[in-house]
Amino acid sequence: MIKYLFLQIIFMMIIFQNKGLSQQITPNCTQYWYNQCIIATIENDTPQFNLSILHLDKYPLENPEQLSTIAHLMLKFGRIDEAFSRLKLAFEKGYDNLELPRFKKYDHQWSVFERNYPIIKRKLEANAKTDIKVRLDKMLQSDQYIRDLRDKYPQDSALYTSQQSADTTNFLELKKIISDYGYPKYNAIGSKCMDNLNTLLLHFVMYEDFWSYLNPILTLEMKNNRLTPEFYAKLLDRRQVWVKNENQLYGTFNSSEDIKDGIFSPIFEINSIDLRRTNLGLMPLKYYAIQRRLKLPNAYVFEKYTLRNCN
Repeated sequence: MIKYLFLQIIFMMIIFQNKGLSQQITPNCTQYWYNQCIIATIENDTPQFNLSILHLDKYPLENPEQLSTIAHLMLKFGRIDEAFSRLKLAFEKGYDNLELPRFKKYDHQWSVFERNYPIIKRKLEANAKTDIKVRLDKMLQSDQYIRDLRDKYPQDSALYTSQQSADTTNFLELKKIISDYGYPKYNAIGSKCMDNLNTLLLHFVMYEDFWSYLNPILTLEMKNNRLTPEFYAKLLDRRQVWVKNENQLYGTFNSSEDIKDGIFSPIFEINSIDLRRTNLGLMPLKYYAIQRRLKLPNAYVFEKYTLRNCN
């Protein structure tokens, strides 16, 4: 009996310590309140959305894609002028997608924005690193060319070697860019070119030596709210599934077949996924599933975690 109680105590201590380690990750208040804005929109909770925006003003976003998202959410809650103000800030930080049909419905505000846009564009062009954009475009072209060939001729084993060679060449080119300029920023290359870089990163994570170099850099970018936690989670999940041959950790990397069936691909320890997602700066899986129109796993239990010191 004494031996049994002793083992129980040890077991509970291990659980407590492991939980404590999970909770010790420094909370990212910016991402927490960004997520609360999205959750409030999903639940159509106007007071919670307004409160979350107030907190987000205290912990401002740096990623222009996220700023654009907040601007779109503000339209849904009728905060039109503020939505255009956020959109302007998104463009000032490097957002460059003018396909904005929801904003164009507001004739007066859109005409004002169009008048100001050339000024914003000139400022961005003054800071733009054209050399980086050209190099990243070429890298993506070679990346897509070899992968298109592999899709077309899947039985040709020589193409796999060619793909590895192309990935190595592109990775070394990215290292040179980072050495010369630092990690590329949105205001230097724009959001469309950043998409090209992110596509390359999804392929680079397959190589251990590439990842060893990139991970500290990407972690810092995420800490400074320039790289989104969701994209970083995609990188981690991709490595988990394809490199480690294990189940994904965050629910962001689902096969095309599973997405078609409206379900998540297998997830590691589903009972603790919301804690993992919160620690990384993601919303609970419950809301992510609504966003992605995926059915929650049967074993999933919603857990709500509130980060301290984010008021």
